[in-house]
Amino acid sequence: MHIVKCSTRNHRRNAEIVSIHELVLGCHLMAKCGRTIDKSLSTHNVLDKAEQFFLNPYIHVDTFSQIK
Repeated sequence: MHIVKCSTRNHRRNAEIVSIHELVLGCHLMAKCGRTIDKSLSTHNVLDKAEQFFLNPYIHVDTFSQIK
């Protein structure tokens, strides 16, 4: 699986607003954890708390065919 990290500039998160018309496909991300899972992670805060994510290309056939 591929690993995805937050974009940073000068050690701060870098973000950009993207038009809905520019989106091509959604993706399935899973927080990358060590030997233990942080029990404070939830669907509401995982994007803010986790530093790295696994990109799951097997969740949908279109995603799998575009990410080889």
